[in-house]
Amino acid sequence: LQRKDLVFAAACQTGLSGTSTANDAELLGILRPLTAAGNRNVILSLWNVDDAATQTFVAAFYTHLARSRQVAPAFHAAQAELRSKHPEPYYWAAFYLAQSR
Repeated sequence: LQRKDLVFAAACQTGLSGTSTANDAELLGILRPLTAAGNRNVILSLWNVDDAATQTFVAAFYTHLARSRQVAPAFHAAQAELRSKHPEPYYWAAFYLAQSR
C-alpha cells in the first residue's frame, strides 16, 4: 500500500510493535512501513478488540467520513459515539490514528 489517503486495519493488535528474535534492537511493526510508503492516515489497533464494538466503530467512522470527508474528525466522532455506548476504554480506545503530511 503506497500513497493512500487512508489505511484502516480493523483487526486485533495491528498497531503493536515487537522485537525481532534475531536482533533485539530491531523493531517490527506495520505503522512505520505504512507511513514511509506515503500513506497519509493510518488507523491501527493496540489490543485484541471486541468484535461488536469494532463493527460499531467502523460503521460510525465511515458514516462520519462520508459526511465530513475528513479523517480525523470522523475518527474522533466514531470514538465518541462508541464511548457513549461503552464507557470502558477497552472498547473505544483500542484504535488510534496516525497521520503524516
